[in-house]
Amino acid sequence: MTFHETILSKLLAYRENHPHFNFLMRQRAGAGQRFESGHWFQGNDGYAFVGLINASGGSNRTRSVGISISPTAKGYSCYLEIVFNEEKDKELIACYEGLAKKIQGIKSVGDTKYNVRIGDLTDNDFSKLYTFLDKNYGLLLDEFKNRGKLSVLVTDKKFEQLLKRINEYRFSNEPNTRQITMQYKALNTILYGPPGTGKTYTTKELAVQITNPEFSIAKDLDNGQKRRLILKEYDRLCEAGQIVFTTFHQSFGYEDFVEGIKPVTTADQKLIYDIKPGIFKKVCKKAEDNYLDFKKGEANEMAFDDAFEKLQEEWEENEEIKFPLKREGYDFTIIGFTEKSIQFKKSSGGTDHTLSISTLRDAYYGTREINETGVGIYYPSILKRLKSYESENNSSKKSFKNYVLIIDEINRGNVSSIFGELITLLEPDKRLGADEEILLKLPYSKDETFGVPPNLYIVGTMNTADRSVEALDTALRRRFIFKEVMPKPQLLEKITYNGFNLKEVLETINDRIEALLDRDHTIGHSYFIKLKSGDVDGLSRVFKNNIIPLLQEYFYNDYEKIALVLGEGFVKEKGTGKVNFAQFKNIDVPEMDTTYILLPQIDDIEAVVGRLLNTSNE
Repeated sequence: MTFHETILSKLLAYRENHPHFNFLMRQRAGAGQRFESGHWFQGNDGYAFVGLINASGGSNRTRSVGISISPTAKGYSCYLEIVFNEEKDKELIACYEGLAKKIQGIKSVGDTKYNVRIGDLTDNDFSKLYTFLDKNYGLLLDEFKNRGKLSVLVTDKKFEQLLKRINEYRFSNEPNTRQITMQYKALNTILYGPPGTGKTYTTKELAVQITNPEFSIAKDLDNGQKRRLILKEYDRLCEAGQIVFTTFHQSFGYEDFVEGIKPVTTADQKLIYDIKPGIFKKVCKKAEDNYLDFKKGEANEMAFDDAFEKLQEEWEENEEIKFPLKREGYDFTIIGFTEKSIQFKKSSGGTDHTLSISTLRDAYYGTREINETGVGIYYPSILKRLKSYESENNSSKKSFKNYVLIIDEINRGNVSSIFGELITLLEPDKRLGADEEILLKLPYSKDETFGVPPNLYIVGTMNTADRSVEALDTALRRRFIFKEVMPKPQLLEKITYNGFNLKEVLETINDRIEALLDRDHTIGHSYFIKLKSGDVDGLSRVFKNNIIPLLQEYFYNDYEKIALVLGEGFVKEKGTGKVNFAQFKNIDVPEMDTTYILLPQIDDIEAVVGRLLNTSNE
């Protein structure tokens, strides 16, 4: 592996949590076959230059603003460089010089070059570079944007094109590692936006893309047909265990999400307290099983979960299966299974001991050596039986799968309490197999280690009308990519009524809400999307059951503001609300403001919507 490849992996890891960070890589064309030899950036074996803007630097064409990294005896030396030899564009020169003034510690090296030492890096520690980017990359973007030089910034499209070329070559000769390498789709994503923008459906569509990249839909199908096919595939993948859905709420806790102690009745009718895995731990173990199975690469051997399921099925058919020990005549039998352990009966009749399923899994994949003393003498016999099962998959290659955990309404739960100590393990470079892999011992199941596999994606949704992004747990915000999902009125343009279409209705309502409140409280298109043109009953129901209740919640039943949004077709003036107060000395009777109420019934929805739009279709 060239040091260029190390740099690329570290920069991509940073970009996982900073999606606006774009940089330049070498294109395939060029002399010297450097692209083909793994030099992914401008430079050679002695240095790599990571361009941060897409502009020529005059005669020194490969440089303008970028990070220069050179290998040293202990790691890498890292600098930021600004170089603009022979640049003629005065505004561009002003950008370079303006940026230099904003970066702390930068020094002038001649008239057209500046640099600043970022620090020393190692293969396992790029934190100095990451900290520098946190402080200064935004300054770079602002300087060029404010001076009207957007054209020289590296766009998402440009970045993706360059990365695609590199990945096509990187993985063309590495079929066994291509899928096991961390995907460059964000591992942790939160979709946020106002209610009714289709966030939950979007998570399902995204989950299908992640877990089944080969799934495709004919382009000539309409939106309704596409939606039905996506949901059908989503249901199939949920059934297969590759997609798991949960919703956070106020009483949802660590015990539900990770693990907790629950009462269990054993096969011999004893009440015990067993450690039960939560939703997150279950899907992690399922994804890890596939990850380890793929790494092992023996096509004729089953994945542990499949083999263990086969053992359970076999035991259910014959509960008297005997498992021999090395010492003849001391066979033991299984008497039951819990989430965490196997209950067994010794030849002497004792039933108080259990075997850890986690320990068995580790031994199956060769990541733990079992000490054959005490209860350890009982593992080899079960392990041998698990390994005797042959895979029914005739393929010579193992199938590497991605898994997705969808967390709906992620901001409604106490995230710090729910994730606990596992929040750090979500980071791409802390996952199993990564450079800085972290394994933890969980507080309940202390006999096993736990890590988050690289093939598990987490997709959350967040309703901004309930709670703003800024108020979300800071630790979570640092580890998730946030993607805004806003109303799409254009999807409603073809749904027409007498004198208007629903696109203009939604745009009008949202413009007024944004003026009175903010854009986080706008209304999504999904409330209207299923309506057909001319369906006046359906339109009436949407306003009655969805739009009006939302506005009542948004404005705390302030009907004067609701009147400004919906108009006099939905709200009427009640009057000044005169009240015959009791007479009391020295107390003045208060003046009563005009009050407004909702009209109890709408007879002509098309007419009142026309009035909402300040038009008349009567």
